[in-house]
Amino acid sequence: MRRLALATLFIAAIAMPSIAQPRPPFGNAGPPPGAPGAPLPPNPAALAAYVNLTSDEKAQWDAARQAFETAAASLHDKIESTHTQLQQLMDANSTDAAAIGSLMIAIRDTQSQLKAQHDALDSKLESVLTPEQKTKFEAFRAAAAFLAANRPHPPGGGGS
Repeated sequence: MRRLALATLFIAAIAMPSIAQPRPPFGNAGPPPGAPGAPLPPNPAALAAYVNLTSDEKAQWDAARQAFETAAASLHDKIESTHTQLQQLMDANSTDAAAIGSLMIAIRDTQSQLKAQHDALDSKLESVLTPEQKTKFEAFRAAAAFLAANRPHPPGGGGS
């Protein structure tokens, strides 16, 4: 009987830390690219070297990335502000489903706008590439997507 009690306590002691982990944030998809906590974007210099950009192509890429970052900054600010409002409602134990739902939809819509900006950037970047460079660029994006989908997540963090 004593062995059973000791075995039960031992198993409970081992299992307790995994049970006590904080829950991931709702949505569980992780932050959008560029947001706090999101994975870092690829190193532009490494990507330019991998694709073998000429100095003219690199200048066009730099201009496109700068325009994107300027446009995306306001979207990131909007997402952060909306998240703050949502967190305030949740911290106050609000039962206002309409307000909470509206904020969730606003976040989703802004993330969709950010994705559209990313897609436009990719199109702009591809437009200056030769067919060989496009093949390398597509391979790089596929590898980056695979790594992002399969990266380890910290315990209790919000991964995908």
